Amino acid sequence: MKTRRYTFSAALLIGVTVIGTSSLSSNQLPHTDTVNLKKSIASSLPKVSVTKANVGNFHPNIIGFGEAKAANELLFTSEINGRVISLSESFKTGKILPKGTVIAQLDDTNHKQLLAKARANLIQLELELLEEERRSKQALSEWKRSGVANKPASELVLRSPQLALAKANLASAKIDIVKAQRDLNNTVIRLPFDALIVTRDIQLGSVLQMGSQVATLYSTNKVEIRVPLSEAQWSNMPRQRNAFSNKHKVKLTNAAGDRSWEGTIERAEKHLSSETRQRAIIVSVSNPFHKNIGLYPGTFVKAKIEGKSIENLWEVPSSAISQNGDIWFVDSNKSLRKAKAKRRFDVNEKTYVLPITSDQSLTKYIVKRPLSHLEEGMLVQVTGERSDAE
Repeated sequence: MKTRRYTFSAALLIGVTVIGTSSLSSNQLPHTDTVNLKKSIASSLPKVSVTKANVGNFHPNIIGFGEAKAANELLFTSEINGRVISLSESFKTGKILPKGTVIAQLDDTNHKQLLAKARANLIQLELELLEEERRSKQALSEWKRSGVANKPASELVLRSPQLALAKANLASAKIDIVKAQRDLNNTVIRLPFDALIVTRDIQLGSVLQMGSQVATLYSTNKVEIRVPLSEAQWSNMPRQRNAFSNKHKVKLTNAAGDRSWEGTIERAEKHLSSETRQRAIIVSVSNPFHKNIGLYPGTFVKAKIEGKSIENLWEVPSSAISQNGDIWFVDSNKSLRKAKAKRRFDVNEKTYVLPITSDQSLTKYIVKRPLSHLEEGMLVQVTGERSDAE
Protein backbone atom coordinates (compact mmCIF):
# COMPACT_ATOMS: atom_id res chain seq x y z
CA MET A 1 0.00 0.00 0.00
CA LYS A 2 2.76 2.42 0.76
CA THR A 3 4.40 1.70 -2.52
CA ARG A 4 1.23 2.53 -4.49
CA ARG A 5 0.66 5.72 -2.45
CA TYR A 6 4.14 6.95 -3.24
CA THR A 7 3.74 6.10 -6.86
CA PHE A 8 0.47 8.03 -7.09
CA SER A 9 1.96 11.05 -5.31
CA ALA A 10 4.94 11.09 -7.64
CA ALA A 11 2.71 10.85 -10.64
CA LEU A 12 0.55 13.66 -9.31
CA LEU A 13 3.60 15.81 -8.68
CA ILE A 14 4.94 15.18 -12.14
CA GLY A 15 1.54 16.03 -13.61
CA VAL A 16 1.33 19.27 -11.71
CA THR A 17 4.85 20.17 -12.81
CA VAL A 18 4.06 19.45 -16.44
CA ILE A 19 0.85 21.46 -16.24
CA GLY A 20 2.67 24.36 -14.60
CA THR A 21 5.40 24.30 -17.18
CA SER A 22 2.87 24.15 -19.99
CA SER A 23 0.95 27.06 -18.51
CA LEU A 24 4.11 29.13 -18.24
CA SER A 25 5.10 28.39 -21.82
CA SER A 26 1.67 29.18 -23.07
CA ASN A 27 1.81 32.62 -21.42
CA GLN A 28 5.20 33.50 -22.96
CA LEU A 29 4.70 32.12 -26.50
CA PRO A 30 2.25 34.68 -27.98
CA HIS A 31 4.59 37.70 -27.57
CA THR A 32 7.59 36.00 -29.13
CA ASP A 33 5.59 34.56 -31.96
CA THR A 34 3.90 37.92 -32.66
CA VAL A 35 7.24 39.68 -33.04
CA ASN A 36 8.55 36.96 -35.26
CA LEU A 37 5.32 36.93 -37.22
CA LYS A 38 5.45 40.67 -37.80
CA LYS A 39 9.03 40.42 -39.00
CA SER A 40 8.14 37.53 -41.22
CA ILE A 41 5.17 39.37 -42.72
CA ALA A 42 7.18 42.58 -43.23
CA SER A 43 10.00 40.74 -44.94
CA SER A 44 7.57 38.93 -47.22
CA LEU A 45 5.84 42.14 -48.41
CA PRO A 46 6.72 43.43 -51.91
CA LYS A 47 9.50 46.01 -51.78
CA VAL A 48 9.10 49.34 -53.55
CA SER A 49 11.75 52.02 -53.89
CA VAL A 50 10.46 55.50 -53.23
CA THR A 51 11.72 59.04 -53.69
CA LYS A 52 10.59 62.50 -52.74
CA ALA A 53 8.81 64.78 -55.20
CA ASN A 54 10.25 68.29 -55.26
CA VAL A 55 7.48 70.87 -55.05
CA GLY A 56 7.94 74.39 -56.39
CA ASN A 57 7.88 76.74 -59.38
CA PHE A 58 9.69 75.51 -62.47
CA HIS A 59 10.60 76.79 -65.93
CA PRO A 60 10.12 74.27 -68.73
CA ASN A 61 12.85 73.91 -71.32
CA ILE A 62 11.19 74.08 -74.72
CA ILE A 63 13.17 72.04 -77.22
CA GLY A 64 12.93 72.43 -80.99
CA PHE A 65 15.01 71.76 -84.05
CA GLY A 66 15.77 73.64 -87.24
CA GLU A 67 18.26 74.45 -89.96
CA ALA A 68 20.35 77.62 -90.00
CA LYS A 69 19.76 79.66 -93.14
CA ALA A 70 21.13 83.00 -94.29
CA ALA A 71 18.71 85.88 -93.85
CA ASN A 72 19.06 86.54 -97.61
CA GLU A 73 19.79 83.83 -100.16
CA LEU A 74 20.09 85.32 -103.64
CA LEU A 75 20.43 83.81 -107.10
CA PHE A 76 22.41 86.79 -108.43
CA THR A 77 21.67 87.40 -112.12
CA SER A 78 22.90 89.72 -114.86
CA GLU A 79 20.78 92.77 -115.65
CA ILE A 80 22.26 93.22 -119.15
CA ASN A 81 23.71 91.34 -122.11
CA GLY A 82 27.45 91.06 -122.55
CA ARG A 83 30.57 88.93 -122.64
CA VAL A 84 32.64 88.43 -119.48
CA ILE A 85 36.06 89.97 -120.11
CA SER A 86 37.48 89.80 -116.58
CA LEU A 87 36.88 88.11 -113.23
CA SER A 88 38.05 89.18 -109.79
CA GLU A 89 40.65 86.94 -108.14
CA SER A 90 38.55 87.02 -104.98
CA PHE A 91 35.41 85.86 -106.77
CA LYS A 92 35.61 82.25 -105.56
CA THR A 93 33.32 79.96 -103.61
CA GLY A 94 33.71 80.17 -99.85
CA LYS A 95 34.93 83.77 -99.92
CA ILE A 96 33.19 86.43 -97.84
CA LEU A 97 33.31 89.78 -99.63
CA PRO A 98 31.96 93.23 -98.69
CA LYS A 99 29.14 95.03 -100.43
CA GLY A 100 30.19 96.77 -103.65
CA THR A 101 33.10 94.43 -104.42
CA VAL A 102 33.67 94.13 -108.20
CA ILE A 103 33.46 90.44 -109.10
CA ALA A 104 33.28 90.63 -112.92
CA GLN A 105 33.53 93.00 -115.90
CA LEU A 106 31.51 92.73 -119.12
CA ASP A 107 32.44 94.12 -122.50
CA ASP A 108 30.97 97.64 -122.51
CA THR A 109 31.43 98.59 -126.18
CA ASN A 110 27.80 98.18 -127.21
CA HIS A 111 26.55 99.94 -124.11
CA LYS A 112 28.81 102.93 -124.70
CA GLN A 113 27.42 103.12 -128.22
CA LEU A 114 23.85 103.00 -126.96
CA LEU A 115 24.58 105.77 -124.48
CA ALA A 116 26.09 107.95 -127.21
CA LYS A 117 23.04 107.41 -129.43
CA ALA A 118 20.73 108.28 -126.57
CA ARG A 119 22.59 111.53 -125.97
CA ALA A 120 22.50 112.43 -129.67
CA ASN A 121 18.78 111.68 -129.77
CA LEU A 122 18.24 113.93 -126.77
CA ILE A 123 19.95 116.83 -128.51
CA GLN A 124 17.88 116.22 -131.64
CA LEU A 125 14.63 116.20 -129.67
CA GLU A 126 15.59 119.34 -127.75
CA LEU A 127 16.03 121.04 -131.13
CA GLU A 128 12.67 119.73 -132.36
CA LEU A 129 10.98 121.04 -129.23
CA LEU A 130 12.43 124.50 -129.78
CA GLU A 131 11.20 124.49 -133.37
CA GLU A 132 7.75 123.29 -132.33
CA GLU A 133 7.52 125.98 -129.66
CA ARG A 134 8.33 128.57 -132.32
CA ARG A 135 5.67 127.18 -134.69
CA SER A 136 3.09 127.11 -131.90
CA LYS A 137 3.74 130.76 -131.03
CA GLN A 138 3.55 131.72 -134.69
CA ALA A 139 0.22 129.91 -135.13
CA LEU A 140 -1.24 131.67 -132.11
CA SER A 141 -0.07 135.05 -133.41
CA GLU A 142 -1.63 134.43 -136.83
CA TRP A 143 -4.92 133.35 -135.27
CA LYS A 144 -5.10 136.56 -133.24
CA ARG A 145 -4.41 138.68 -136.33
CA SER A 146 -7.25 136.96 -138.16
CA GLY A 147 -9.75 138.71 -135.90
CA VAL A 148 -11.84 135.59 -135.32
CA ALA A 149 -13.43 135.86 -131.90
CA ASN A 150 -14.19 132.18 -131.36
CA LYS A 151 -11.63 129.52 -130.49
CA PRO A 152 -10.26 127.40 -133.33
CA ALA A 153 -12.37 124.38 -134.23
CA SER A 154 -9.34 122.12 -133.81
CA GLU A 155 -6.33 122.25 -131.52
CA LEU A 156 -4.21 121.41 -134.54
CA VAL A 157 -4.63 124.99 -135.70
CA LEU A 158 -2.55 126.27 -132.78
CA ARG A 159 -0.31 123.14 -132.94
CA SER A 160 -0.98 122.22 -129.31
CA PRO A 161 -0.81 118.41 -129.92
CA GLN A 162 2.44 118.77 -131.86
CA LEU A 163 3.96 120.74 -129.01
CA ALA A 164 2.83 118.15 -126.43
CA LEU A 165 4.35 115.36 -128.56
CA ALA A 166 7.67 117.15 -128.78
CA LYS A 167 7.77 117.56 -125.01
CA ALA A 168 6.89 113.88 -124.44
CA ASN A 169 9.57 112.74 -126.88
CA LEU A 170 12.13 114.85 -125.05
CA ALA A 171 11.11 113.38 -121.67
CA SER A 172 11.40 109.86 -123.11
CA ALA A 173 14.84 110.63 -124.48
CA LYS A 174 16.02 111.74 -121.05
CA ILE A 175 14.86 108.41 -119.57
CA ASP A 176 16.66 106.57 -122.39
CA ILE A 177 19.87 108.25 -121.32
CA VAL A 178 19.34 107.21 -117.70
CA LYS A 179 18.76 103.59 -118.80
CA ALA A 180 21.74 103.57 -121.14
CA GLN A 181 23.95 104.99 -118.39
CA ARG A 182 22.67 102.41 -115.91
CA ASP A 183 23.30 99.56 -118.37
CA LEU A 184 26.81 100.85 -118.93
CA ASN A 185 27.39 100.95 -115.18
CA ASN A 186 26.08 97.39 -114.90
CA THR A 187 28.84 96.09 -117.14
CA VAL A 188 30.81 96.24 -113.88
CA ILE A 189 29.18 93.56 -111.72
CA ARG A 190 29.27 94.38 -108.00
CA LEU A 191 28.00 92.55 -104.93
CA PRO A 192 24.67 93.97 -103.71
CA PHE A 193 25.44 93.23 -100.02
CA ASP A 194 28.08 91.68 -97.75
CA ALA A 195 28.01 88.16 -99.11
CA LEU A 196 29.33 84.63 -98.91
CA ILE A 197 30.03 83.27 -102.39
CA VAL A 198 28.22 79.92 -102.47
CA THR A 199 28.46 79.22 -106.21
CA ARG A 200 30.18 80.95 -109.14
CA ASP A 201 28.21 80.37 -112.31
CA ILE A 202 30.23 82.30 -114.92
CA GLN A 203 33.66 81.92 -116.45
CA LEU A 204 35.96 84.20 -118.40
CA GLY A 205 34.41 84.54 -121.85
CA SER A 206 30.88 83.58 -120.80
CA VAL A 207 28.20 85.38 -122.79
CA LEU A 208 25.45 86.62 -120.50
CA GLN A 209 21.89 87.51 -121.33
CA MET A 210 19.59 89.52 -119.13
CA GLY A 211 18.63 87.14 -116.29
CA SER A 212 21.64 84.82 -116.68
CA GLN A 213 22.79 83.51 -113.29
CA VAL A 214 26.10 84.92 -112.10
CA ALA A 215 26.39 83.47 -108.59
CA THR A 216 24.56 82.24 -105.51
CA LEU A 217 25.04 84.64 -102.60
CA TYR A 218 24.26 84.34 -98.89
CA SER A 219 24.12 87.44 -96.72
CA THR A 220 26.52 87.39 -93.78
CA ASN A 221 24.91 89.79 -91.32
CA LYS A 222 22.81 87.08 -89.66
CA VAL A 223 21.38 83.60 -89.97
CA GLU A 224 17.85 82.57 -89.10
CA ILE A 225 16.54 79.25 -87.79
CA ARG A 226 12.91 78.31 -88.25
CA VAL A 227 11.88 76.23 -85.21
CA PRO A 228 8.42 74.58 -85.39
CA LEU A 229 6.66 74.16 -82.02
CA SER A 230 3.68 72.06 -81.00
CA GLU A 231 0.56 73.49 -79.37
CA ALA A 232 1.71 72.16 -75.99
CA GLN A 233 5.08 73.85 -76.39
CA TRP A 234 3.42 77.15 -77.30
CA SER A 235 1.41 76.96 -74.07
CA ASN A 236 4.71 76.94 -72.12
CA MET A 237 6.31 79.79 -74.09
CA PRO A 238 6.94 83.17 -72.42
CA ARG A 239 4.37 85.80 -73.21
CA GLN A 240 5.00 86.93 -76.76
CA ARG A 241 5.38 90.59 -75.91
CA ASN A 242 8.20 89.79 -73.50
CA ALA A 243 9.76 87.08 -75.65
CA PHE A 244 9.91 89.09 -78.86
CA SER A 245 10.31 92.67 -77.70
CA ASN A 246 13.10 91.79 -75.26
CA LYS A 247 14.87 89.44 -77.69
CA HIS A 248 14.41 86.33 -75.54
CA LYS A 249 17.61 84.27 -75.47
CA VAL A 250 17.81 80.86 -77.12
CA LYS A 251 20.62 78.34 -76.69
CA LEU A 252 21.59 76.57 -79.90
CA THR A 253 23.73 73.45 -80.18
CA ASN A 254 24.83 71.37 -83.13
CA ALA A 255 23.88 67.73 -83.65
CA ALA A 256 27.06 66.46 -81.98
CA GLY A 257 26.49 68.72 -78.97
CA ASP A 258 30.07 70.03 -78.98
CA ARG A 259 29.33 73.49 -80.38
CA SER A 260 26.90 76.09 -79.13
CA TRP A 261 25.70 79.57 -79.96
CA GLU A 262 23.34 82.12 -78.46
CA GLY A 263 20.43 83.37 -80.52
CA THR A 264 17.38 85.51 -79.95
CA ILE A 265 13.72 85.08 -80.85
CA GLU A 266 13.24 87.41 -83.81
CA ARG A 267 9.57 86.85 -84.56
CA ALA A 268 6.80 84.25 -84.71
CA GLU A 269 4.97 83.02 -87.75
CA LYS A 270 1.25 83.73 -87.89
CA HIS A 271 0.23 80.56 -89.70
CA LEU A 272 0.27 76.80 -89.14
CA SER A 273 2.09 74.43 -91.45
CA SER A 274 -0.37 72.46 -93.58
CA GLU A 275 1.86 69.39 -93.19
CA THR A 276 2.69 69.37 -89.47
CA ARG A 277 -0.05 71.67 -88.12
CA GLN A 278 2.64 73.44 -86.13
CA ARG A 279 3.56 77.11 -85.85
CA ALA A 280 7.17 78.24 -85.83
CA ILE A 281 9.34 80.86 -84.22
CA ILE A 282 12.27 82.44 -86.04
CA VAL A 283 15.53 82.53 -84.09
CA SER A 284 18.34 84.77 -85.36
CA VAL A 285 22.08 84.86 -84.73
CA SER A 286 23.88 88.08 -85.68
CA ASN A 287 27.27 88.06 -87.41
CA PRO A 288 27.45 84.26 -87.45
CA PHE A 289 30.67 84.15 -89.48
CA HIS A 290 32.59 86.44 -87.13
CA LYS A 291 32.20 84.30 -84.01
CA ASN A 292 34.91 82.04 -82.61
CA ILE A 293 32.85 79.09 -83.79
CA GLY A 294 30.96 80.07 -86.93
CA LEU A 295 27.33 79.10 -87.35
CA TYR A 296 27.22 78.27 -91.04
CA PRO A 297 24.10 78.11 -93.20
CA GLY A 298 22.94 74.53 -93.50
CA THR A 299 23.87 73.60 -89.91
CA PHE A 300 21.16 71.55 -88.18
CA VAL A 301 20.73 72.78 -84.60
CA LYS A 302 18.77 72.06 -81.44
CA ALA A 303 17.14 75.12 -79.87
CA LYS A 304 16.51 75.28 -76.12
CA ILE A 305 14.21 78.04 -74.85
CA GLU A 306 13.43 78.74 -71.21
CA GLY A 307 9.66 78.86 -70.91
CA LYS A 308 7.45 80.79 -68.54
CA SER A 309 7.50 79.97 -64.81
CA ILE A 310 4.76 77.50 -63.80
CA GLU A 311 3.77 77.54 -60.14
CA ASN A 312 3.18 74.62 -57.75
CA LEU A 313 4.44 71.65 -59.73
CA TRP A 314 5.80 68.29 -58.62
CA GLU A 315 9.17 67.24 -60.00
CA VAL A 316 9.44 63.45 -60.17
CA PRO A 317 11.68 61.01 -62.06
CA SER A 318 10.28 60.24 -65.49
CA SER A 319 10.41 56.56 -64.50
CA ALA A 320 7.78 57.27 -61.81
CA ILE A 321 5.11 57.67 -64.49
CA SER A 322 3.64 54.26 -65.29
CA GLN A 323 2.80 53.07 -68.78
CA ASN A 324 -0.82 53.95 -68.04
CA GLY A 325 0.15 57.48 -67.07
CA ASP A 326 -0.29 57.02 -63.31
CA ILE A 327 1.82 58.08 -60.34
CA TRP A 328 2.01 55.51 -57.53
CA PHE A 329 2.72 56.47 -53.92
CA VAL A 330 2.67 54.90 -50.46
CA ASP A 331 0.21 56.25 -47.90
CA SER A 332 0.58 56.35 -44.10
CA ASN A 333 -0.71 52.77 -43.81
CA LYS A 334 2.06 51.52 -46.11
CA SER A 335 -0.55 50.84 -48.77
CA LEU A 336 -0.13 51.60 -52.44
CA ARG A 337 -2.25 54.28 -54.03
CA LYS A 338 -2.23 55.82 -57.49
CA ALA A 339 -3.45 58.94 -59.28
CA LYS A 340 -3.50 60.03 -62.89
CA ALA A 341 -0.45 62.16 -63.70
CA LYS A 342 -1.30 65.55 -65.22
CA ARG A 343 1.98 66.08 -67.03
CA ARG A 344 3.07 69.61 -67.95
CA PHE A 345 6.53 69.04 -69.41
CA ASP A 346 9.69 66.94 -69.29
CA VAL A 347 13.32 68.02 -68.87
CA ASN A 348 16.05 65.43 -69.26
CA GLU A 349 14.97 62.54 -66.99
CA LYS A 350 12.55 64.61 -64.89
CA THR A 351 8.81 64.99 -65.38
CA TYR A 352 6.81 67.91 -64.01
CA VAL A 353 3.18 67.28 -63.08
CA LEU A 354 0.34 69.05 -61.33
CA PRO A 355 -0.11 68.02 -57.66
CA ILE A 356 -1.99 64.72 -57.33
CA THR A 357 -3.00 65.39 -53.70
CA SER A 358 -3.05 68.24 -51.22
CA ASP A 359 -1.33 66.06 -48.60
CA GLN A 360 2.26 67.28 -48.83
CA SER A 361 3.52 64.41 -46.66
CA LEU A 362 2.80 61.99 -49.48
CA THR A 363 5.35 63.71 -51.70
CA LYS A 364 8.01 61.81 -49.73
CA TYR A 365 6.80 58.41 -50.89
CA ILE A 366 6.60 58.48 -54.67
CA VAL A 367 7.30 55.06 -56.17
CA LYS A 368 10.36 55.40 -58.38
CA ARG A 369 9.57 52.69 -60.88
CA PRO A 370 6.06 51.20 -60.65
CA LEU A 371 5.85 47.64 -61.98
CA SER A 372 2.90 46.11 -63.76
CA HIS A 373 2.03 43.69 -60.93
CA LEU A 374 1.34 46.46 -58.39
CA GLU A 375 -2.23 46.81 -57.21
CA GLU A 376 -3.90 49.67 -55.39
CA GLY A 377 -4.28 48.92 -51.66
CA MET A 378 -1.40 46.45 -51.63
CA LEU A 379 0.76 46.55 -48.49
CA VAL A 380 4.40 47.12 -49.34
CA GLN A 381 7.80 47.43 -47.73
CA VAL A 382 9.35 50.85 -48.41
CA THR A 383 12.99 51.03 -49.49
CA GLY A 384 15.14 53.66 -51.09
CA GLU A 385 15.70 57.31 -50.33
CA ARG A 386 12.78 57.66 -47.89
CA SER A 387 12.93 54.28 -46.13
CA ASP A 388 14.65 55.89 -43.15
CA ALA A 389 11.64 58.15 -42.62
CA GLU A 390 9.25 55.31 -41.86
